[in-house]
Amino acid sequence: MKFHSKKGVILFPILLAVCILMIFTTIMLFVDVEIAQRFVDFNVEESPWPTAVITIPLTIFIIWVVFATYYEIQGEYLKIVSGPIRYTINIHSIQSVKPTNNPLSSPALSIDRLEIQYNKTNKKGGLQSNKSVWSSGMALISPKDKQKFIEELLKVNPDIDVMEKSII
Repeated sequence: MKFHSKKGVILFPILLAVCILMIFTTIMLFVDVEIAQRFVDFNVEESPWPTAVITIPLTIFIIWVVFATYYEIQGEYLKIVSGPIRYTINIHSIQSVKPTNNPLSSPALSIDRLEIQYNKTNKKGGLQSNKSVWSSGMALISPKDKQKFIEELLKVNPDIDVMEKSII
C-alpha cells in the first residue's frame, strides 16, 4: 500500500518558492541581463552558464523530491522514497511509532511527522567486539493518512509500540 507525503503549509510552499525563484533567475539570465542584474549580482561580461549549471540540476532535484516522496508497505518491508533517496526498513524491526514535529532533514514534506524507531542489523551480520548485531535507527516521515499508515504497519507487526494512541 502506497502513502504519499503530507505537504505541509510551511515546508511545501518554501520549497516551491525556492524552485520558482531559481527557475525565474535562470531564465532571466538568458533573456534579459538588465533585469537579471536587479535580482542577482551578475556581471554583464560573465556568461550565465555557470549559474545555470548549478540552478537547473538543483531545481530538478527539488521538484523530484517534492513530487516523488512517498512511503510504501510491501509485505514485511516499509519502503521510503524521496526523489532519488530510497531506503527500506523491515517492519518487524520497528519498535515504536510516535507523532513528532522534529524539523530534522528527512524524507517528509511536512513538519507534522511520525518518528519511527527501529533496529537495524550490522551489515556484516555478526558480532564485532562486544557490540550487539543490532543498532538503533530512526526515520522521520509524514504520511497524509497517519492513522491508516499505522494500522497497516500494525497488521504486519502488532508488537509496534504506538506512543500516542490518539493517532490510531
